[in-house]
Amino acid sequence: MRPDDDIICGYIESRIQLQEELQKQNPLAADALNYGNDLQKILIISIASRYEAVIIQDILGYFKSHIDHEPGLEFIEKKALSRSYYQLFDWTKGEKGVKQFFKLYGEQCLSFYEEQCRLHDWLSSGARDFIYIGAERNKIVHNDFITCSLPDITTLEIIEKHHRAMQFVNAILGLINQEPLM
Repeated sequence: MRPDDDIICGYIESRIQLQEELQKQNPLAADALNYGNDLQKILIISIASRYEAVIIQDILGYFKSHIDHEPGLEFIEKKALSRSYYQLFDWTKGEKGVKQFFKLYGEQCLSFYEEQCRLHDWLSSGARDFIYIGAERNKIVHNDFITCSLPDITTLEIIEKHHRAMQFVNAILGLINQEPLM
């Protein structure tokens, strides 16, 4: 397990415990705060932002191992990644939305990703859930957090999607390096 998994899992557990405590102590207050409905939104935004941080860190690590030019690395970090992360993926195409990302590394990298998907079902389902979480994050952030409603999804379903998506996130660096997955 990667440290990022622990960070996200710890965050999720603390939010669920808070919701349960609030519900036990004062169900009316919990309902008045509407915490139950907001919890799913908070989790999706939190999880998606963590994925962004992990992926940017991995991409920077990849370039640092291939480029020995500090100004170029600064540009990649400050402009190409920090400002354009959400343009790396096509959030409207489900599982296929990650192909745009791998194609940025060339047709050979995209083909390698597709081959690994054929060999590992978990990779495809992880990519699908990664895109789902990112797309829902975009809806929440760009369509007014307060009034935006999520599809009928439970906290437990979000956590399950997160675990599958995190497998995909953890595989990205190996896929970019075209290292066969285990």
